[in-house]
Amino acid sequence: MFVQRVSETQFLTAVGPQIKVWESKDGRWHLVAQDLRFQGLNVLQVVPLVKLRYGVKAKCFLVLYENGNLCFWNSSSLMCQHSLKLPQETEKVVVDKSSRFFAGLDKSAGQVRVYSVKSGEEIWALNFASVSNIEADSECENQFVIAINSLDDPSKEADSLLLFQFSQKSMVKYWKT
Repeated sequence: MFVQRVSETQFLTAVGPQIKVWESKDGRWHLVAQDLRFQGLNVLQVVPLVKLRYGVKAKCFLVLYENGNLCFWNSSSLMCQHSLKLPQETEKVVVDKSSRFFAGLDKSAGQVRVYSVKSGEEIWALNFASVSNIEADSECENQFVIAINSLDDPSKEADSLLLFQFSQKSMVKYWKT
């Protein structure tokens, strides 16, 4: 089960393919949507507070489903505003602070792909055999960190961090732990 705050007044729970949205009114939590589903696919991850700039401009929560399906759910109307198909093995996404870009991680192939939120098009990709995690830098806009093994050996634990910019394929910093 996932539990994720998606706005100041909302949180959601997700079990398998079913999402329920709860909202705070008058100091109490009320169920406002109990069966948000997308093609019957299981939920892998939820990312709150994404500003969608495609078609209808709206505050959304982004849901990554199995098989690489991504859906932007409008936080107000609770409707799917936009959906994208990422590579099937995508298992985690991070969104930059300005909601202009997002990156998807495929650990099995060691790939990180960066996309435009507005167009959904892939901008660039990284290919490392040993990428084990990705996180957006919450302090700086336009940056994310990946964890890899310094020898790029997937059988060994990650011992290095690489800081990249979403907007261009340039490494900003490297740390060996």
